[in-house]
Amino acid sequence: MKSLKRSGKIIAVIALVSALSGLIYWIFQPKMSKVKSGSGGDASLLDPSLKLDDLVLEQADDQGNLLWKLKAKKATYNRDKKEGEILEVNGELYQEGKPVYKISAKKGEIVGDGKVLLLKENIVALAIKDGVEFKGNEMEWKPKDDVLTIRNKFTATHKQVKMAAKDGQYFNRKRQANLSGAIVAEVKDPKLKLQTESLTWLLEPQTISSNAPVKIERTVEKGVIDRATAGKGSYDLKANLAKLETNVQIAVAKPDVKITGEELTWDTKKDLVKAPKPMKAFSGTEQVTIGSDRGEVKLKEKVAYLTQNVKGSSQKNQSTIATDKLTWFFESQTFEAEGNIVYRQASPASNLVGKSAKGNLNTQEVTISGGNEADDRVIIDIVPNNINLP
Repeated sequence: MKSLKRSGKIIAVIALVSALSGLIYWIFQPKMSKVKSGSGGDASLLDPSLKLDDLVLEQADDQGNLLWKLKAKKATYNRDKKEGEILEVNGELYQEGKPVYKISAKKGEIVGDGKVLLLKENIVALAIKDGVEFKGNEMEWKPKDDVLTIRNKFTATHKQVKMAAKDGQYFNRKRQANLSGAIVAEVKDPKLKLQTESLTWLLEPQTISSNAPVKIERTVEKGVIDRATAGKGSYDLKANLAKLETNVQIAVAKPDVKITGEELTWDTKKDLVKAPKPMKAFSGTEQVTIGSDRGEVKLKEKVAYLTQNVKGSSQKNQSTIATDKLTWFFESQTFEAEGNIVYRQASPASNLVGKSAKGNLNTQEVTISGGNEADDRVIIDIVPNNINLP
């Protein structure tokens, strides 16, 4: 009997020691992803490494909030190195306990005990809230930094725009994407293409912008393209408005007009260009240039409204005009001007001053009128051919 009692005590002590050892190991074991195999067992109890087929992996933060939940065809996890490899991956990435991305990839890696998730090949990531689909060949998810990085042939598809770049990052909370390298952004309505090397896309307030040189192309019809270039610029996807700065040039195919300035806004829906700073407009076929401190060009109507310090010239016959306000009709190449008119032409040499004028600089058919007051008369200076104008 004593032998049996002693044996019972020994067994009880061994059981107690085993239980305590298990409890201590559970408390002090490294944090890791919870892994469920296809058989339903908890594979996280295996150590130091595990190889499983058809499994679900979950990772939570220190507060117990789910960071990601993935399904994988195959997986290998090394608890000592705190890293793992997964194949044929699909699942969801989480923030504040809610899914924010749906993802899939050919393979991936779990790094730093689940703090970083790396995916490779055939990557598709859908931002659930904003409906943006990202693709690429390499993806890195850092939940703590709220950054989803996609490298090597980054693309983003949205109802308003489609983008391609070398690399890209998306910040879900800020609803912001940063792109770099060989960027092409294709706006769907109206149809245009923006190219640059660095770009920021804000889902709200629906803008794309770049501090690097930009190029915009708009297809008017087959073979007819309007082009704009600038040192930097932005495009409002909601207002269809491009704001371009530094060495800006907008070249319109029909009519053949080029507009330049240091700051121009281009409403691609209304076909309207505005210049809050000095600008120039060139008619390529007619070789006429007109500049002003402020201006507005209506491309559909093919007319420009120029104000403040307006100066125009014709390269064909060296005729010039200066005035306060001028309306220029591109198709007919005629103009109407008001306020402090000074018109000059080389042959026959003449100098006309008045209050209003209309005509054509190339044909030198110009009519100048005085004001309503008696002394607001037109002044005409006719200069002989052998005398040069000052």
